[in-house]
Amino acid sequence: MNQKAPLAISVISHKNFENREQYNEIIYSTFCKDLEDWLNRGINIPVFFYDSNSININKDSYEKNVVVILIDDKLVLDNKTNDLSCITSNEELSIVSFAISKNAYKLSTYFNDKNLVQLYDSKNVLDTMILNLAHFICKCLTDKQQKVFISHAKLDGNNIAPIL
Repeated sequence: MNQKAPLAISVISHKNFENREQYNEIIYSTFCKDLEDWLNRGINIPVFFYDSNSININKDSYEKNVVVILIDDKLVLDNKTNDLSCITSNEELSIVSFAISKNAYKLSTYFNDKNLVQLYDSKNVLDTMILNLAHFICKCLTDKQQKVFISHAKLDGNNIAPIL
């Protein structure tokens, strides 16, 4: 019997996306292995990178497949040649998309009400992306609602804890 690995992350972006290497590097360093510290084992989640024209996600090897779509203007303009329809129609995949451009909604009606995180308004784009991706992965791994205990023992937390 073949055992499936628990999780894989697939990142899809346009081949000419201006900051593609920077985004890919931060995702890989956060979720797989830190490129700056090779002795650090990291989280070790397999991360795969795809060009929007050649997407080949291996769904059979992993229990959960998180697909990250980085939507910039080039991906929106090139939507006739990209292969995103096979991704958005597949219910086995957990899809989260990041709007790097204000035009991201024009890519497909699929992204109007699905997990589309707006990065173009964020002050720190990469941190916002990683935080939202980590949150999305946690939601994918836990099928039931989680309870969180928030301590407000200190005076500065008395007002914040009940609100949360």
